[in-house]
Amino acid sequence: MAEPGDLNIVCSEHSLQIKPEASSVEEEQVLAIDRITNHPNYDPGSQDDRGGDMKGPYAGYDIAVYHLTEESKTKLKKNMKKEALWPACLPKKLDEYVGSKGIFSGWLDQEPSYRVSTNKISAYEFNYLTLQTTLVETVPCRDPVWMRSTTSSFYNEDTFYPKGTECFRDTTQASCFLFGNSGSGVVRQFSKTSSQEEQYAFTGPLSMSKSCDQILIVDNKITYSSENPGVFTDAYCYLPWIAAMYGMKLPESYIPNASCGRSTGHRRNIDRPMCRGRDAENLNRGGEDPPPPETRECDFTYQEEGSGEVHDRCKLYAQEGFAYNIYLCKDKSGNNMTCANNCRGVDPNSVIIGGGAVLGATAVGGITIGQALLLGLPAAGAGVVAMNRGCPLGRCRARDARRPGRSRCCRLRGRGGRIQCPIRC
Repeated sequence: MAEPGDLNIVCSEHSLQIKPEASSVEEEQVLAIDRITNHPNYDPGSQDDRGGDMKGPYAGYDIAVYHLTEESKTKLKKNMKKEALWPACLPKKLDEYVGSKGIFSGWLDQEPSYRVSTNKISAYEFNYLTLQTTLVETVPCRDPVWMRSTTSSFYNEDTFYPKGTECFRDTTQASCFLFGNSGSGVVRQFSKTSSQEEQYAFTGPLSMSKSCDQILIVDNKITYSSENPGVFTDAYCYLPWIAAMYGMKLPESYIPNASCGRSTGHRRNIDRPMCRGRDAENLNRGGEDPPPPETRECDFTYQEEGSGEVHDRCKLYAQEGFAYNIYLCKDKSGNNMTCANNCRGVDPNSVIIGGGAVLGATAVGGITIGQALLLGLPAAGAGVVAMNRGCPLGRCRARDARRPGRSRCCRLRGRGGRIQCPIRC
């Protein structure tokens, strides 16, 4: 494990492209770390933790503070005086924010170059080596309705969302949080008290994601987005502790949000042997306006013919040493389904591992990841990826209604105030 002295904080960095300093337009400021303090209630746990006993982000208190060396403190103050660096605005009370939307910024784990459908180095650099942003919105911390069990002891209950967290997702539900996004933050605009320019406050870092749950397999290629929200640590809840770490006090007017002391869902509704999956292969979905994908029970006794592999749990989808934030199971007929959050094998902490860690992941035979188009502000997504697979902007890849077994580029459609890719056209 890295020691604090092995780590640096790099400010004003917006590209990971390898360039000589003389040709770089960035003015990075490198700050050395003296020590890191985790919240006293945070328990990283171990790989042996299972089910409701799981620790790490799943149990909450997923926040830490960095302490700079004295030399870096002096450097920081000088750069702030020169306005080369600016302090982040602290989290605000809920009623101080303007609207429900925010901006998520972060980095992507770099896919192996052979997996990317582009022959332009500049496109790869822009998508994977450049800081990305996308528009998100606050949503209740709960599972998509289709995931709620109808057979287990946790009938119609959500999975666990720890206290002191808040949830965000892409405003269009056309994308999802991916490996490499963990720890990246959301900022939200707050009320202006003067004629100043728009101001944004840091609300908290991405703590965990329970997977991309909207899966579509067409022409043996898999595309994905998500109704599942990302779970973020609500930094406003931890302001008293953060202040104390620096020998400071908050004003007596500070009042924590209700969510700071309230969790939702059931902590033991996880790793269940009986759970729902949702059709990922467009089975029984004809017509111009097809119904939602069917949900069925995951069959954890299903065995592959030939190889004899038993699909005894949901597994991260992986290809050639790179994992995606997608969990798949089989139904009794061997069809691929996306897993509900409470299914056996689904690990809400897995997003902190990263796409390069594929222990326990599986490759689904014959299926490949489609070409990615990153969407957001401006025209790029922060690791929240909508798959257009070679279609022009404003269109997406979906099933061809006239030629079964084929796909085509379809216009994005508005429904219920959201932009969505049709199932077929």
